[in-house]
Amino acid sequence: MLARYDVATGALDTARPPFATDDAMVTRTGEIYLAHERELYRWCGRGFDRIATLPHPISNFYDVQDRDSIVLITQKHAVYAVAPDRPEAERLTRLVFHSDGTPQINGTGRYVSVDINHDESSVLDLVTGTRWRVASQDPVDSISLTGRTGLLFAAGRVSVVHFDVPDDPKKIREWVLQATNHTVDAAGP
Repeated sequence: MLARYDVATGALDTARPPFATDDAMVTRTGEIYLAHERELYRWCGRGFDRIATLPHPISNFYDVQDRDSIVLITQKHAVYAVAPDRPEAERLTRLVFHSDGTPQINGTGRYVSVDINHDESSVLDLVTGTRWRVASQDPVDSISLTGRTGLLFAAGRVSVVHFDVPDDPKKIREWVLQATNHTVDAAGP
C-alpha cells in the first residue's frame, strides 16, 4: 500500500500498485516512481502511468539534480535517461550501452562512473554531457557530491582521484593544455 500525505492541504492519497514493486523513489518535486521488472511507473494519485519499458530489468534508478529526467541502470549494467514528461517515443535515451562493472552514481545523481572497456573507467556529467576517462585501471566505486573526487577500491587498496575538469565546456581545452604541460613545436613537422 502506498500513501502520500499533503501537509499543506491535509489530503491523503492511497493506492495499491497492481504489480509487485521492485524499487521506489520520490523525486525532488515529490513525484513517486516505481519499478517493476523492465517497466518504470509514476504514481499520479489516481493510478499508475507506465513511463517507460526498458530492454532489461531495472536494477536502480535515480533522480538527477538539474536535469528533467530519471537515470536508470539495468541488470545488464546499461544506463538510460528517461524524460517522463516528453512524448512516449522521445522519453528513453540510452547513455551507456554496457558497463563491465555496476555503474556508480553520486548522491546528487549528476555524475555516473562506468567501466566502458576492460580496465578503463569513465565519469559522465549527466547535466553537461562531459565525459572524462580515469587514469587508473581500478573502477570508480564512489563519487563525491560535487563530482570532483572519486574513490577507487581494488586489490586491498584505496585510491583517491580528483576530477578538476571545468564545468564550462569552452574551458576544457585550456584546462587539458595546462594539465598535460602541452607544448607545440613552433617549427612543426
